[in-house]
Amino acid sequence: MNAKKECDNCEFNAGTVCMGFGKRIDNGNDTYGMPIEEAKKMFPNGCDDWGISLNAFSSN
Repeated sequence: MNAKKECDNCEFNAGTVCMGFGKRIDNGNDTYGMPIEEAKKMFPNGCDDWGISLNAFSSN
């Protein structure tokens, strides 16, 4: 499987917040707990902590 790195298919996407560890590019704070909508805009190609979610392999 060749998945694009993005928040929508990341294992650290908790729905409303990012639970990945890294640094924001705007202020250097931790990415953990940042709103997922902000993370999607800030990291459209994924971040260094991106990992594929199990849901990315599931088909409905």
